[in-house]
Amino acid sequence: MARRSEIRGESEEYGKGKDLKMKKCVAYFRSFKWESQSEIGQKVISWAQSESFESVDILSDERSSESESYNFLMNNLSNWSSGTFVIPSLCHLEEVVHDLDSFLSLFQLFHLNNIHFVSLDDDLNSNEPADIFMSNLFAATVRARAALKSSRIRHAQLEAKKSGYQVGAVKKRDDEQIIKLRAEGLTIKQIAERLGISTWPVQEALREFREASEL
Repeated sequence: MARRSEIRGESEEYGKGKDLKMKKCVAYFRSFKWESQSEIGQKVISWAQSESFESVDILSDERSSESESYNFLMNNLSNWSSGTFVIPSLCHLEEVVHDLDSFLSLFQLFHLNNIHFVSLDDDLNSNEPADIFMSNLFAATVRARAALKSSRIRHAQLEAKKSGYQVGAVKKRDDEQIIKLRAEGLTIKQIAERLGISTWPVQEALREFREASEL
């Protein structure tokens, strides 16, 4: 998905009229379920305004396949030159360009096409000296992998909670409290909700109590 956001002035299609003179940048981001796409888009546009860009082409990638996303990204960049390519954070690139060869191919394309690269959250800027930029890039890559994994885990936990699954450390079963609440007339589901546990340990506690009573 691609869309044009005008910062100021009029614009025309690429290759026509004064669009050639406009200061433009291309923003790319993955459509992660745990992030607000509108907030990311606004963040990029705010940065573009502060850097005096007149137009931002936003590439919002909703592809589920990493190979499809990589081809989508490379195809969009291969015929583009002398501009700025911006991402919100390296997480949005790490999932697509996740090995050294892919990274090197991408940055070789940036170099050959005179594309300026910026990652906002990682404070990465390819205008820095090459040795400093590459050092910062590798460090940011490690952080991005950890952040991406953490975000996926948090999102999965939230989805599990919404579905009623127990998330995190399992609470210790309080058999005495379970039996007491059952005697008060609460159902198994009500007991589980009251104690913040699943219904299975409630059923087990009651079953064990019945068996012990029959001895």
